[in-house]
Parts: sequence; C-alpha cells; structure tokens
Amino acid sequence: MSASPSKPLRTRRSAWMFAAVVALIAVAGVAALAVAKTSKKPAPLVKTARNATLKQTILVDAKGRTLYELRPETTKHLLCTSSACFGFWPPAKVGAKTKLAKGTGVKGRLGRMHRKGFSHLTLDGHPLYHFSGDTHNGSAVGNGFKTFGGTWHVVQESSSSKGSGTTTTTTTTTTSSTYSYPGY
Repeated sequence: MSASPSKPLRTRRSAWMFAAVVALIAVAGVAALAVAKTSKKPAPLVKTARNATLKQTILVDAKGRTLYELRPETTKHLLCTSSACFGFWPPAKVGAKTKLAKGTGVKGRLGRMHRKGFSHLTLDGHPLYHFSGDTHNGSAVGNGFKTFGGTWHVVQESSSSKGSGTTTTTTTTTTSSTYSYPGY
C-alpha cells in the first residue's frame, strides 16, 4: 500500500493552523496586558487624611506626610526662595513627567512649577511644602508658624453649599502660633 499524498499536506496544514492559533492567542494576551497597563490609574500624589490633633481632614502626600502652604504665596508671588526656607520647609517635589493624580476628596487642580532644578508640586497655584519639624506621618506641628514673609498652614479641602449647587473652595486651618524662627 502506498501512502496517500494528501496525508503530509493535511499534517502540514494542521501544524500551520496550530501555530497560527498559538500566535493569535499570544498577540491577544500581549494586547490585553497593554490595555490593562495603560488603563491602570496612577497612584495619587496628594490624598486626604484625618488629623487627630487638629480634628480636621488635611492633605498629605503619597507617603502620608502633611502638606503645607505659605499664605499669601502663589506661583506668581514666591516667598519661600532661600535655602534657609527650603531647609525648614522642604518643597513637595514631583518628577517632571510624573502623572499628577489626586486621591478621593482632594479638590482643586494639581500642577507643577520648575524651581531651582526640580519640579515643585502645586495645588490651585499654591506651592506645597513639608515641615522639617514633623517627625512622623500625621504630624502637623508647623501649622500657624509666621515666617519667611507669611503664615504656614496645613492644607485642608472643604466644600460649602451655596443655593442648590455646591461650590468647592480651598481653605486653610485657622489655628495660629506666635512662634517664628529667629533671624528670618
């Protein structure tokens, strides 16, 4: 008995179809991973946390460190510009290409400004800082300090109702301190 000429062709066709199906599954898997990777929300740079000492919900960075602003400083009117100021009030730094994401409850617009070789995180046009005297997450001992041309405040987000709509505003705490750094 002689072998049928169609049998090797059928075997080759089956092998080719099997390889095509495996390749199609691999391409679909890679595409699914790419979609999953790009659709993943970036981790928030700024989020809210309840501060037991202040009895308020305040803004903290991704690591849980309290964020401050210097009033009346804005990105157009900088007050904290010296290395002495940066020593006490380190800027909240962010990578130049970092996706600016905020956590639930954080209102306002995150931004960045270029400053002395780094990108400084801002919220609604106000540069954000940490305080060197805060020894642990949740610490907010710098609240109310008057120095470097203004008053330092823990950043707090709140909403106020007006009529039937809701208006979102950024407010700061009203706790004050008369302490100031000598010589500044």
